[in-house]
Amino acid sequence: MDPETQQKIISRHGHLIASRPSNQLKVKGDITVDDSGPPSPNNGGPVKNFGEVAPRFYRSSFPYAANLEHLKSLGLKTILTLVNEKNESVEFDNFVDENGINHIRVEVPAHKNPEVVIPIDIITRVLKVMLDKSNYPLLVHCNKGKHRTGCMVACYRKLHGWSNAAIITEYRRYAEEKFRPLDEAFISSFNTPVASQILKGVNVQYFPLDVKPVLPTPPPSEKETEDEWPSPVGLSPERW
Repeated sequence: MDPETQQKIISRHGHLIASRPSNQLKVKGDITVDDSGPPSPNNGGPVKNFGEVAPRFYRSSFPYAANLEHLKSLGLKTILTLVNEKNESVEFDNFVDENGINHIRVEVPAHKNPEVVIPIDIITRVLKVMLDKSNYPLLVHCNKGKHRTGCMVACYRKLHGWSNAAIITEYRRYAEEKFRPLDEAFISSFNTPVASQILKGVNVQYFPLDVKPVLPTPPPSEKETEDEWPSPVGLSPERW
C-alpha cells in the first residue's frame, strides 16, 4: 500500500485506535483462555463474516453444513482452522475429503487473559500457510471470524506494510462491538522485522515491540467529500 493511501486511512480512522498501552488495559469479569464460544447460528448461504483478504485468500467464521455450497464455489485448495475440532460436523469433514481440500489446523489461543500471548511458533506456522500461494485458494477461519482470525490476518497485513491504524480499522470492521483491547495490543506490538527473520529461517529470539499508544485523531468532518476507503468486508481490490 502506498504512503498516500495509508495516510488517508489513518486520517479517517485513526480515532478508532485504542489509546492506552497494553499494561494499562483492564479486563472485567471472569478470565478464561478457553474457546470464544461456538460459531453464530447460520441458516445457509455465504458463511458469516466472510471476506477476501487478498485474491484467492479468504477469511470467515466457522462454516456450517449449510454454507458448504458457498465454499464449494470458491474452489478451495486449503482450509486453515484456528480452533479445535469440537464444532466440526460430519458434513464438513466429508466436504473436505470429497473436494480434496488440504485441511490444516493450528490452534491459536484467545486473548481473553492479559497473561496469554500467542506464541511466535504458532504465529509463524499460521503465516507460513497464509504466505504460501501454493495453498491458494485458501480460507482461514476461527469460530466467529473476529478475534483469532483478525489477529492472524493482522500479522499478515503488517508483513505487507500496512500501518497499525489501517490494520486495527479492518480488525474492528469484523469484530464490531466485540473488539478486544488485548487483541489490539497484540497487533500493535507484533514485531514484524524479527518475525520476518524467523520466517526466513534465521535463528533469532522473538520479542514483542514495546509500543506507545497510538493517539486518536479527530473523526473526519461530515462535510468531507473524498472517496471513502472501501470496506475490507467482501471482495478486495486486486492491488491487495
